[in-house]
Amino acid sequence: MLCAAHLNEKGMAHLKAQIEKYNLDWDVEGTAIEVEESNSFMEFQPDDLDFNWEVPRIRDTHGYTVFFDFDADMVDFQQVEVD
Repeated sequence: MLCAAHLNEKGMAHLKAQIEKYNLDWDVEGTAIEVEESNSFMEFQPDDLDFNWEVPRIRDTHGYTVFFDFDADMVDFQQVEVD
């Protein structure tokens, strides 16, 4: 079974653009680790339409939760053994 391993170059560029869009003073590499360690990222499959990471501690101008969306082509997948 394939599972998400980490954000690839395209995913990192997208993450950086999202951080800049919301004017966050966040380290891109550190934020990538948070994304990659989230349970929903680990469950992301290549045939899923996209992956939505709930951005912690951030709300939009209407008070709603902010999500960063990643497509499968922004993620490197690895083969894992399933018992």
